[in-house]
Amino acid sequence: MSGKITENKDNSKGGSVNTKSPLGYSESKMQEIARIAARKKAMEGAFEVMPHGSKIYFIAKGWESSMIEGDPKVKCVMTLKDFRDAFCSVDIKTIFIPQSFSKSNPEGSIVTMSQIQKVCSQHANNKVIYMEVDKENNDGQQ
Repeated sequence: MSGKITENKDNSKGGSVNTKSPLGYSESKMQEIARIAARKKAMEGAFEVMPHGSKIYFIAKGWESSMIEGDPKVKCVMTLKDFRDAFCSVDIKTIFIPQSFSKSNPEGSIVTMSQIQKVCSQHANNKVIYMEVDKENNDGQQ
């Protein structure tokens, strides 16, 4: 989408399409707002404080987890090595751990809570971690 607003002509044959949202935001701005809303909604749910102050938020698979997973400011990890590397990186502030099978993760996440706790206890970094869990089990117990 170009983000350009076209004139809407009122006639019986139809008119042009508005390429911006009704509020006047571009598609990329709407995506950014949706990602922020998803992170805030996830932070309203169950969480656990890890050693050294990191917080892990448990988020059910849905629009929120999809928005967080696709956020360019969030590092998505699928293995323990990826998690450890992201956790130790000073450039990465937020980590997402997918739970279930998806196109980007056909194997499913293989990072467990005990592994997360161990990495957090070994490294004094403060991160925000989102962990995708079953909808029925939204408290992180896997």
